Amino acid sequence: MFGLISMMSSPSTSLDEDWRCFSALGIDAEVERGTSVTAQTGLDCPPYWFSGDTSIILGGSPRRDEPSVSETIASWSVSVDTATIQHFRSGFLVVACLRFFGGLHSYKRDSRADVFVNDQQIDGFALRIIPPDHSDYFHRIPVPTIPDVWPLSGCQTLYAWPLRRENLDLAGRQQIRIRIDQDVRWDIDYVGFLVRVGKRPPRVFLSHNWEDKDIARALASKLSARGIGVWLDEAEIRLGDSLIEKIRAAIDEVEYVVALLSKNSIDSPWVNKELDIAMNQEIESRRVKVLPIRLDDSDLPGFLKGKLYGDLRSPEKLDRVLTLIEARLRT
Repeated sequence: MFGLISMMSSPSTSLDEDWRCFSALGIDAEVERGTSVTAQTGLDCPPYWFSGDTSIILGGSPRRDEPSVSETIASWSVSVDTATIQHFRSGFLVVACLRFFGGLHSYKRDSRADVFVNDQQIDGFALRIIPPDHSDYFHRIPVPTIPDVWPLSGCQTLYAWPLRRENLDLAGRQQIRIRIDQDVRWDIDYVGFLVRVGKRPPRVFLSHNWEDKDIARALASKLSARGIGVWLDEAEIRLGDSLIEKIRAAIDEVEYVVALLSKNSIDSPWVNKELDIAMNQEIESRRVKVLPIRLDDSDLPGFLKGKLYGDLRSPEKLDRVLTLIEARLRT
């Protein structure tokens, strides 16, 4: 039985150790029984209830007259590619909340929660700990050593359980199910798996302007779900790092630089520097390094106009862009 209290206190492990992250958003849950609320559905709920647009609160309700229920059960479907399962060495099931003292809590001592993967029970426990200056009971257990990777690196409260290869379905689609008592609330932003494999996965560097950060995060999440490692500045750069040295080293080690091109990024000095480094490598190695993705109708830089670009000018084209990137990486 394991659970994390905060990523800030956990030892970090480099992605160079061949870890892959496969995750789903909290709001992607299918609620099979009981109650839940999100920022999108809880119109009568105050905004401070939620960590962000990814949050679901299992056991929560926007209506005071919600009929009493005995339990809440929710499930998520997470895709893990067959190659990852075949090369599985070790891993964790993870459930994460963006904020500290979010996550799992109850006003009633000994309220219970149960966690399953593919109908196999991974853990079951009662809530018995009241932290200082809090009235609710929480669940807190010593932190296992797991890699500090995006999107989990942005979460302040995290629960994790050791995973075995036998827990995973070879068909690729994995089901995570959570059951909680009627008095329990569980704030969830991400669920998924961290898997250590015997062979390093292909990786891409996402070059983007900070104003396109939401698109970059969405793309990174979708790529990670397909088993593709992603270098994203907010997850990789730490306080005190040399920005240019860190970026140059990252571009050196990744397979491709995915350039998210928009009116924001085209005039960005940092994006131009990243693309300059990557294009020099492309010229020297005589192999494709930069994969341009258009986010709007801005003119492409001259040195990219001869390239076939991915079109992400509308959200419905995201799957097509993901397929193009994946096809390039698998070549």
